[in-house]
Amino acid sequence: MPLPAWLELEGHAQTNSVQVADGMKLTLTDFQRDLWRVLRDGQSAAVSAPTSAGKSYALGRYLVTSLAPGSGRWGVYVVPTRALVNEVSSDLLDTAAAIHAAVLPVVTVPVAPVELGIDAGIYVVTQERLQILLEAAPKLRFDLAVIDEAHLISEPSRGVILQTVIEEMLARAPNMQLLFGSPHTKNPAVFGRVFQRADVVALAPPERPVAQHLLFLDTDAVRTDEVSVSTELRGVRESLGIRKLPLQLLGEEQTLAAITYFFGGGNKSLVYASGKAGCEKLAGMLRQLTQTYGKPATLELQKARDEFADFVQAHVHAQYPLADAVRAGVGFHYGNMPAIIRRTVEDYFDESKLDVLVCTSTLLHGVNLPAKNLFLYNPTKGREWGSAEDEPVSALDFWNLAGRAGRMGREFAGHVHLIDYARWKGKPLNGDRDEIVTPSFESTLKTKTDQLLEFIQDRDHPSGKHQGAEGAFVKLVNAARQGGLAAALDRVFPDLEAQPVRNRIASAVTKVAVAMTVPVEITHKHITVSVFRQQEMFEYLLDGISTNGPERYMPVHPLRQWDEAHQGLIAIIKRIHNYFEKKRRDDKSHTYFAPFALRWMRGTPLPEMIDGAIKFREKKAKRGFNVPTVIRDVLEDIENELRFRLVKYTACYTDLLAAAFQRTGHASLVERIPALPLFLELGAASKTMVNLVGLGLSRTTASVVAQRSVNQDMTRVEAKKWLAAEPWDRVGLSPIFVREIERVKVSA
Repeated sequence: MPLPAWLELEGHAQTNSVQVADGMKLTLTDFQRDLWRVLRDGQSAAVSAPTSAGKSYALGRYLVTSLAPGSGRWGVYVVPTRALVNEVSSDLLDTAAAIHAAVLPVVTVPVAPVELGIDAGIYVVTQERLQILLEAAPKLRFDLAVIDEAHLISEPSRGVILQTVIEEMLARAPNMQLLFGSPHTKNPAVFGRVFQRADVVALAPPERPVAQHLLFLDTDAVRTDEVSVSTELRGVRESLGIRKLPLQLLGEEQTLAAITYFFGGGNKSLVYASGKAGCEKLAGMLRQLTQTYGKPATLELQKARDEFADFVQAHVHAQYPLADAVRAGVGFHYGNMPAIIRRTVEDYFDESKLDVLVCTSTLLHGVNLPAKNLFLYNPTKGREWGSAEDEPVSALDFWNLAGRAGRMGREFAGHVHLIDYARWKGKPLNGDRDEIVTPSFESTLKTKTDQLLEFIQDRDHPSGKHQGAEGAFVKLVNAARQGGLAAALDRVFPDLEAQPVRNRIASAVTKVAVAMTVPVEITHKHITVSVFRQQEMFEYLLDGISTNGPERYMPVHPLRQWDEAHQGLIAIIKRIHNYFEKKRRDDKSHTYFAPFALRWMRGTPLPEMIDGAIKFREKKAKRGFNVPTVIRDVLEDIENELRFRLVKYTACYTDLLAAAFQRTGHASLVERIPALPLFLELGAASKTMVNLVGLGLSRTTASVVAQRSVNQDMTRVEAKKWLAAEPWDRVGLSPIFVREIERVKVSA
């Protein structure tokens, strides 16, 4: 390099270097440097940047460097999905280990600091877990908060939760530093307006730091073994030639698999699938192509793949399709997979032990899986592949996906392959790649006023059916009960011409609020459960306790005798179905979910739960069934039914029960109510297993490790010491377990 050029480059690097610890510097891009300066000056920031810009890198490292072990300062990193919890927490732990001499705790469970025995650290949680944490730790105040994928505040229901928990954190710490990150947002300043923080500085990079080259791959209905390749230069489609493949291209999935394999060129490739079933099917096709046309892997590489495949068969199920795919260097990735499986897939792909990875919409929500190539064929989201209900990805979603091709610091450019683009249901290239973010709460009040008022007038509506209206309604009722309804509505309707609409909403909400007898702290906490349903359940409990006594309504600890715990859980789930969700009285689904949930909370291994579901299908099915489908159904029920629906409703039920105990003279029973929502969230009920999960182990690993402990009642400190003392590499555990344990031991 010529000396003047070298001097300029070196000077630029020095200008963009920041000191984070003694003798340690980070070299940042211009965009990251500007963000760092804003944060260092104590301001809050709203960052709109594409996936490849490195905003999460800068935000995470600022969070770690701003906190120190023993400082009494707390930070929180809010992620949109559980799939991101382990990824973000591991990255923060690695960063903290490199920067701080002492360990900076990173916590992923909603347990109060006093119970963990720590006085500083970072929580990595979803908005739902943050809601539970704030209730469990009423004195906890955060000094810094990173809100990743903050544009999801516009989503129905979950967006209202996100807005509510941020408002709660600010109520406790008005000067808390806020760091909002979102992709392709036209109005990042919206976050400062919504949360009334004038210090929020909006930032965006001047250009994409990694180039994404769009390649159009078109098949021919007659010459079915040929692919025409073109690109766009200055708005004009330019042909790059025709490639002939060694097989016919027939059908969307087979075409996508074949083009991915033959155009991947030996570089890491991501393939987008629109659903879990399609994800597994595509991986199976890619496995067949690899076995037919590929070269054998080295002995070392094949050993690593076989090791992971054996682990999958042992700890998910012998017939889980991932095992066979991994042996051929192919993986798949979706949100409902067990955490340790999903994390190992990510590690193997990152370490080039897998050549191709098929993914669902987890790619849209920040999962860090950069690759050289991305392949898309008529991408949709929200439903299984080929369903009539599939929705084409928007322009925003498309460019978010495209950002996975190439990653700053790894690839100068990424290749986005668009297969048969003319046949796509949507045309995302014609849309605006940036979106205007409007919080769900505001959009419901402004654009769905009539639907909201109808929802309020229908006092028998089931909870969970109309999430956007339900969340906005409960938020308004809480504001009215706390004397803040006028202020909340004035922020949404500041103009005089909107006053008639504002007044109609205020009148309807006030009538409901004045009639509520459920404690306001409960309706405030459970913003996704209709206040009508909370009131009905509360009255039922008050009347039942007075008539039948309190024991009938008390949950039984999951680790008690099976029959006792099972009957108690059946009764609670049936009450949830009757009073919260308004299911038909003859609905019998509680008889399925009660034993299923109980096994989950008792730490039953996943293969055993799947085998139980298969046996159930064998008895009930009048015709054959597909085992991989049963496996997917079990994984989906765990995530959506147990860890979301039942966590939400059991949390509300137990809080209402505690309030009913207090009002009926049984306050001494409140502390005896078992923590069913936590047990359902973690899939663990023993104190030892809960604390092992709290230290960072996946449920799968914690279950295996806990079985080796003579003490099932360990505190976090005891579990930490025991985990560090045992020779895990010499007790016959899979290296995948040992790897996770060692990662946690270093951070714990």
